[in-house]
Order: sequence, then structure tokens, then C-alpha cells
Amino acid sequence: MNGKSVSGHRGKFEGREDSERGFDWRGDNGNGCRMTRIGGILLVLFLIVAAGGCTGSPKGKASAVLQMERVQRIKRIAVLPFYNLSERLDAEIIVTNLFISEIANERRFSVVKYGDVQEFLWQHNVQSTETITKEVVKELVDRFSVEGVILGTINQYREWSPDGKEPAVVEISARLVDCENGQTVWFGRETRTGRDAVKVFDIGEIRFCSQLTVNVARDFLKELGGRI
Repeated sequence: MNGKSVSGHRGKFEGREDSERGFDWRGDNGNGCRMTRIGGILLVLFLIVAAGGCTGSPKGKASAVLQMERVQRIKRIAVLPFYNLSERLDAEIIVTNLFISEIANERRFSVVKYGDVQEFLWQHNVQSTETITKEVVKELVDRFSVEGVILGTINQYREWSPDGKEPAVVEISARLVDCENGQTVWFGRETRTGRDAVKVFDIGEIRFCSQLTVNVARDFLKELGGRI
């Protein structure tokens, strides 16, 4: 599988000195089927793809903890609705709720309920978290006593196609902002497909974007000091 961070296993294929001419599989009488060079190449490619698919690594991942000391100080956070650039209209609600649920389960942070954040944004007429002002963030801090805010973007959220031609895929980016100084102290971006963990014949394929999103959230929480 291709991807910037995939650490697959490279196939190793060894043969005799006459391997360039193909491999002979012969019976006792010396007459048997002959494996041609094309067949050998196809087998090599199959082994490489199958071995590379054994990893459950994300297709693409980039992240950085910019200020670990500040991250460790943050105990209570609010997760703002993720900015949705995907074609799935309700992806914002799904992804934001799943992230909040994973944060609550992990207990690394105390997290404000999604409904409370939604009501606060509605009261302040905030249509998009991409345009939220520092003044509104300050009021958010005062209202909920939060020390950090997570903002994110959904670039892709595409479900598995029933015909099997298109795997499920999510691409999500997020950042943690320290409310005390307004600086980003951590950011992450990850792309996952349902076939990241496939070994062969679609075994292990994840067909639901919700599960892929949970996996992304857990990866992010690991980097923020979680136990998962």
C-alpha cells in the first residue's frame, strides 16, 4: 500500500541462478509445468502487496507536539465543531461527537459536553469555527473554565461503496490551542482508509467511517498523553 507513513514489509524472493529464465517445477519424469518469468513476477508482486497490507498503519499521518509542557498543564478542554469540507453533510456532527466521546472515555482531559458548546456558539451567532474571534474564545473560557480548545477540519469522509470498488476513507486534521496564550501547542493530520489493515482478499477491511474516525481520535490522544 502506498502512503507517506506506511511501514510495510518488503517482499523477498530468492531463486537459483537461472531465475531470469523462470522456474521449472518438474515431476519425476522431468516433464512438468513451467513457471514463466511473467508468472514469477506476478507472484512477487502478490507477495509484496500482501505483506505490505499486513500493517494497520494509517495511509498518511503527520503530527507534532509543539509545547509539551503546555500540553501537560491543560486539564479541561472544549471541542469546537469540526469544519466540514467533505461531501457528507452531517460529518461535522458525527466526527465531533466521536472525538468528544473518545476524550471522555480516555479521561486524559475533562471535556465540555457538545450540546453546551453548540448552545454557546448559537448564542454568540458563530456560524463557523473558522471565523471564531478571540473575544468569543475568551468568553468560552470564562463560561466553561477550559484551558484548551480543540479545533479540527474534515477533509474527507467517504463511506465504503457496496460494490467494493471504493473503500471507506477519512482525512481529519486537528489542533490543540492553549487558551492562556492563544498558541497552538499540538497539531495532527491523519488519513485512514478501510483497507489499511487488509492482508488479502479484503479480510480485515473496515467499512464504516465512524470506526476509522475513532481510530484517528485514539491516535491523536496517544500523542497528547493518553493511555490508549
